[in-house]
Amino acid sequence: MMKRPILILLPVLMLLCTGNVSAQFSMSKVAKPKDRPSTIADSIKQTRMENDYFSLARYKADRRALIKERNTIEFKASLHASQTQYENWSAGGDNTFASRAEMSFAHKFKKGGYTLDYKLSARYGFNIIPVETDGSKDAKLFKNEDEWVVKVQNLYIMHKNWSYSALVNVRSQFTTGYKSRTDKTKKTNFFAPGYIDLSLGLDYKHPKQPLNVTLSPISGSAIVVMDESLARAGLGGVPADRFDDAGNLILRHKHSKWELGSSVQVKYDKTFGKRDTFRYQTNLFSFCGWTNVPTVRWENTFDIKATKLLSTTFYIQLYYDKEDILAGDTRAKLQAKYSLSVGLSYTFKNK
Repeated sequence: MMKRPILILLPVLMLLCTGNVSAQFSMSKVAKPKDRPSTIADSIKQTRMENDYFSLARYKADRRALIKERNTIEFKASLHASQTQYENWSAGGDNTFASRAEMSFAHKFKKGGYTLDYKLSARYGFNIIPVETDGSKDAKLFKNEDEWVVKVQNLYIMHKNWSYSALVNVRSQFTTGYKSRTDKTKKTNFFAPGYIDLSLGLDYKHPKQPLNVTLSPISGSAIVVMDESLARAGLGGVPADRFDDAGNLILRHKHSKWELGSSVQVKYDKTFGKRDTFRYQTNLFSFCGWTNVPTVRWENTFDIKATKLLSTTFYIQLYYDKEDILAGDTRAKLQAKYSLSVGLSYTFKNK
């Protein structure tokens, strides 16, 4: 019974193995999607590959370095004193005391081709010497040095070592000066006289040496007397009160006198030694009026440092002013002042 189904299925299997079998599939075309922005890329925040880190400490340090590069500051203060005391000294002698204080401040600002240079200096000194009055000796204090100077100079580079220059120089004293220790006739006072010098010109700076020469073909020089009594007397050459033979006032006094002319200033300031043990400074200023003879002022200072605080100073000043005529003379003469002192000195420099 089992053989019949097998015989029936065998022809069918043979037919399947020998026949060609084929099939066909059809695929519909899929439309190409339109280009559209990627939503993934949009969700990512784009950043620049650079460092935006800011350091406040670094900024302040750079700022300090820049300020120091542009600004040069020097401050100097000194105090000199001497005393002589006698007790039961058979050879005789008078007790004396002398003192002098000095101060100077200099600041130079430089940016590009522009330079602002200003200086302030002052000195004041006095001595005490016994003076015999009415048969007895009394110690009398008398000032022997009194001066302050303010100088402002603007420079703009013209070519290499040459610059355009505008200079203002003001000079006067602090306190009232008298004729002598016993004669209290007033001779000078604050801004009586005062000297003002204005100049326009060229400034030359030596490339290797600390030498400056200022040539000013156009300059103005003024003498100012703010004290009323000294102005009436014509101190420093300012116009004084003039009277006729009957004693009537015909010309009232003035407090100032201006003059035009030309000026030359030479400045040299150099230190020697590794520790600046020796310093030489000279300053020559000459003003020549277009109608009068020149006024000349020449200062020389020699500083020798024994230690950081102990110094010896030798100072020389030569001065000639056509209007400054001493009592008893008929014309002006060359004036000279010398001083040698040992004392304490302190100097600060930022460079």
